Amino acid sequence: MRDWRGVHNIIPESAVIEGCFRSHDPESAALLAERARRLSENIAAAKECRCEFLLHPGYPSLYNDDTVTPLLADALRAGGIHAVSSPPIMAAEDFAYYAKERPSTYFNVGTGVPGKTQSPAHNARFDIQEEAMAYAMETTLIAYDELTRSKAADLLRKNR
Repeated sequence: MRDWRGVHNIIPESAVIEGCFRSHDPESAALLAERARRLSENIAAAKECRCEFLLHPGYPSLYNDDTVTPLLADALRAGGIHAVSSPPIMAAEDFAYYAKERPSTYFNVGTGVPGKTQSPAHNARFDIQEEAMAYAMETTLIAYDELTRSKAADLLRKNR
């Protein structure tokens, strides 16, 4: 909540409360938006205030394709890359727009160094490890090479 001109002990004539929420699917996003709107309006009404609820849609949910994902994991393993599955995450990611249009898989490449604390991405303290960039490129090239040489290439071409 923003206070009037940044002063904490003055009761403002108006206030703006901002935030974001993420979900794993569009249905949950719609439910969250409706509940946030209703809650905001009810709190305002209880305090005899007016509420204007504005929602700016964010990134869509990101889904990994059920066909492409195991093909990618197999391709990475065939290329000597240690590939593991992870639980769903609440990422806000541009890649979600691509994944809505074409069968896709989003994967992360580790950037940490054993024994060193790593801050998460999109954090002022994040410090990319240079060797991780080379590893990410190698991983991407191995995946491309394996997928385009294998029977998976035919399946991927059919899904264009």
